[in-house]
Amino acid sequence: HTLEHMRFPEHVLAKIAHILRPDGSVLIEVPCGEEEYENTDHLHFFSETSLRMLLNKFFCTTEIIDNAYTNSAGVRIGSIYGVGRGVRYDEIRER
Repeated sequence: HTLEHMRFPEHVLAKIAHILRPDGSVLIEVPCGEEEYENTDHLHFFSETSLRMLLNKFFCTTEIIDNAYTNSAGVRIGSIYGVGRGVRYDEIRER
């Protein structure tokens, strides 16, 4: 629950990919439920499609896993995990 707060999430993923080993992996969780739309701390809102598109820029294989959790106020929050495996060095070299 950090990527949605970043001004330039693509730059963050590029940096992660840059420091990973070629066969490295990343696991990111972002909220995606409607209950988060009013959260003014979030600069970005991700869907399964948009998170996969972002991960596909930097990783050879990607996976999106649906998730949900209950916050301290008892509200159920939808979220997704994004998994990227195997760094696409061709994309990193272009940056």
